[in-house]
Amino acid sequence: MALLSRNFTKTENEAKTLVKLLTGFSDEDVNFKLCMDFVVSNFKYHKFTDVDSHKITRNIEGICQKFDVHCEYKKKETLKRLTDVFLDQEISEEYFYPKSDVHYGLLLILLNTSENPLHTEFIPKEKSQLVPEAQDDFDWPAYLLEGAEFEFGPFPDTPDITDDETEDESESDRENSDEKKTEITNRFSGDATGASLALIAQSVVVPYWLKEVDGVLFDDRYSAGMVDSDWQEHRSRQNILNQNPDRDVAVLTENQLIREIVWMLNGVTKLFAFSFVNAGDDGGHFELNPDTHVSHVVSDTLHLYLRRVAGTASLLRRLLEFVRTKPSKDCQTYEAFRDAISEEFVAIFFAKLNDFEKIVIHQEESMTLLKFFDSFAEEFRLIDHLYHSYHDGVLSSADVTRPSANVTRSSTLLTTLYNMAVELDQTENRSSGEFKLILNVFVRTCEPYLNMVDLWLQQGVLLDPRCEFAVQKGSELSALEKGFWDKAYTVYC
Repeated sequence: MALLSRNFTKTENEAKTLVKLLTGFSDEDVNFKLCMDFVVSNFKYHKFTDVDSHKITRNIEGICQKFDVHCEYKKKETLKRLTDVFLDQEISEEYFYPKSDVHYGLLLILLNTSENPLHTEFIPKEKSQLVPEAQDDFDWPAYLLEGAEFEFGPFPDTPDITDDETEDESESDRENSDEKKTEITNRFSGDATGASLALIAQSVVVPYWLKEVDGVLFDDRYSAGMVDSDWQEHRSRQNILNQNPDRDVAVLTENQLIREIVWMLNGVTKLFAFSFVNAGDDGGHFELNPDTHVSHVVSDTLHLYLRRVAGTASLLRRLLEFVRTKPSKDCQTYEAFRDAISEEFVAIFFAKLNDFEKIVIHQEESMTLLKFFDSFAEEFRLIDHLYHSYHDGVLSSADVTRPSANVTRSSTLLTTLYNMAVELDQTENRSSGEFKLILNVFVRTCEPYLNMVDLWLQQGVLLDPRCEFAVQKGSELSALEKGFWDKAYTVYC
């Protein structure tokens, strides 16, 4: 208490200043005296508790969250940054450590005296730009060395240098430089053929399509990796079925070949391992490049599988052309057939193909042609079934031109799908993917036909805008007329 009484004058003066700043009252105002009595009473008799730093931190985080809700991002970032800077600074020599009670006490005062920070106009201070110092253009060396004399030689104690010695030194310097370059090159080559070769092999694709790279990334230390070359050498010695033993071939890795197959299935025509031949009325087809080889697979076996994949890709391309081509006057049965193929197979197939391509690109797991064929064996069978249903149900009746052409087309397609579903039901397991797909496609293709029958039976209205239903409405006759039941509805011939 004695310490407070000795320093009370200073405390009272600071309290007056605080009251004036907060209230704006003058010394003669009655309210000013009331405020002073309240402040002095609290200074003398009130016991202040310690500041709760966690509570202040939560209050600041709450204000920042409100700024986020109201999209006041600049206010939030500025408040957070300035608070962190303030808590890490020293207040005085007495409080030299950061995040003290004094720090949080001052923050509490600022929080309690703040009014509606959300609707307060915020104008960030511009950062002070450092003014570059003016450069001194005065020539101090010339000024300080004014009048001084220097000797720049030649000096008598220094031996003369002849032209021959100069040439010898220049030649030795060039030799040393060449040796350093050779050493650096050898060192780089050693790294490139050592630890960094794996990274290069994963990140850089050898330009196999140029057929000028001599197996840079193939290791011939293992006999299993040279099966194809050994087989070709054996055929060359026997000279059987080997008319051109010296032909130029391209040796691909399985990963590169899988990429080519994925691109082909996606519809890409400019490939190396496969070529697209656009001839005839079939819309074109893919053919295998006979110069494609894999080092550890016999070419005959490899080409047998790749030709099957090329044939499947050709069927898929023709099927997609039918699905993506939608004539304006096509029958509703064809439209339903297109939608069924697109939703029941095409979307699912390409989603799986894209996921598989991501695995190949990331190279995080080993990938082989056998694994690819096993993964897409069922999809390839589905493509074969769908294309044959399209060929027998759509292409076979494409040349029909009589007035009842749509009746023939729709009935042919539905008959083909029905027969295929019955055949798969008898030969395949009902839980197999082929039977489920064909059955779903058949049901969805029948939908327009069944809707016409349902509307006709329920409401007596035969709505057939594309003339594809087997029954057509005859002349307009009243139900009470004598020939109504003979002429009202007829069957398409």
